[in-house]
Amino acid sequence: MQKGIGNGRNTRFWLDLWVGDQTLKERFPRVFALERIKDCSLADRWCDDNWNWNWIRNMHTEGRTGPTGQQFIDLQCVLEGIDWSENEDVWSWELDQQGIFSVACTRIHVDNLLLHSGELPTRWNTLVPIKVNILGWRIRLDLLPTWEKLDQKGIDLPSLLCPMKRSSIFDVIVSKSFEWCSSRSRYCSRNWTLWLQKPMLYML
Repeated sequence: MQKGIGNGRNTRFWLDLWVGDQTLKERFPRVFALERIKDCSLADRWCDDNWNWNWIRNMHTEGRTGPTGQQFIDLQCVLEGIDWSENEDVWSWELDQQGIFSVACTRIHVDNLLLHSGELPTRWNTLVPIKVNILGWRIRLDLLPTWEKLDQKGIDLPSLLCPMKRSSIFDVIVSKSFEWCSSRSRYCSRNWTLWLQKPMLYML
């Protein structure tokens, strides 16, 4: 959002964004520190086709060749060529050619910045659930959180080549199988070694 200048009565000279991409307070902090009325309007500083300044100290005593003086010279250069009118000051939306804010215009701008634009349009299959469509879309664009991609993002992983060794997988399967069978066994005593040697002894 940026102020469109009319008569300058509803625009704060230092605090509103009305010229450039920063407020004058941010661009010229040393000069702003000398301003007597910090929230003055643009019309307060423009009178009879001349700039009417109101400093807490004389600008000449600050030294026109120092940092403050240089900022004041730069400020005057920025203010050259300001167009005035008798209309009221209005806010304009820079993302729209007509300067009018709308949610649709903002959404389109955000989508263009964040969403991936492929060479081919996305085609959704209405016969399958939306989750399946999204999964296929992510696979096509290579957006799934694979081990390699997680590692690139700095997420700590045990191993990129093999998350779990075969021996570890076997141990887990055996252990869980033994626990499951033991909980359903008719025998009170359960021997791990015996189960490995003769698993058929533990009948369901």
